[in-house]
Amino acid sequence: MAAIWNELMPNSAAESTEFHTGLLGISSPKVPGPIDYTMLNVGGEDLAEVMQITDDMGPVPPHRVVYFGVDDVDDTAAKVESPGGSAEVPLADILGIDRFAGLKDPQGAMFFIFKSAS
Repeated sequence: MAAIWNELMPNSAAESTEFHTGLLGISSPKVPGPIDYTMLNVGGEDLAEVMQITDDMGPVPPHRVVYFGVDDVDDTAAKVESPGGSAEVPLADILGIDRFAGLKDPQGAMFFIFKSAS
């Protein structure tokens, strides 16, 4: 298992993107599609995604989320409660091919597990 992706969830995606690109000298291409988000990119390689917190996400503070790649999302999610964690975002498919779930560790820190179909 390895950390495979990072997501930045700010109140203002534009301000956060401007801050990171100015400070770190990275590019930030917008991604067309049904979800409004921007990539943080270095030398043509996407390193993270910036997606603004929306009203339907509830009252959450700005945060970063790490995604861990696993062999079996369903199996890993089923095991989270035994060591004291919890499932927070239900198992779901992304575009019908990738699978993920949002979990919390015993201290309440959120993370996601992910398996790509490709």
